Amino acid sequence: MARNASPSLTGFGARLAESRKRAGYSAAELSRLLGINAHTVSAWEKGQSEPRSNRLLMVAGVLGVSAGWLIEGDGGTLPSGARRPGEMAELRLRLENARRTLESLSDMLESAEEALEALERKIDG
Repeated sequence: MARNASPSLTGFGARLAESRKRAGYSAAELSRLLGINAHTVSAWEKGQSEPRSNRLLMVAGVLGVSAGWLIEGDGGTLPSGARRPGEMAELRLRLENARRTLESLSDMLESAEEALEALERKIDG
């Protein structure tokens, strides 16, 4: 452990929890912003699992820290620039969640259209 390292920041989960707290988010708020289950954030913070790389980049962006710092640490101290993200970052996450919802609705519409077409063919045939 680095000379200035805090014991609370010695693993990914601890750095994530500290970054989340300093950014002013509860675990539930962070999970909502990321579009994931709150249990997932809890598992990450407890060291039971870690996010995939694409999700890690989102987490880092939301918390205002680098993905490298979350993974490796930087002398064991939270970067001084860590803060609650601005309005733009939150809007980007809302847009991404809206896109996912739209894609899901599009899939549902396509499936319903295919079922309707199949039923019409069966009735006409």
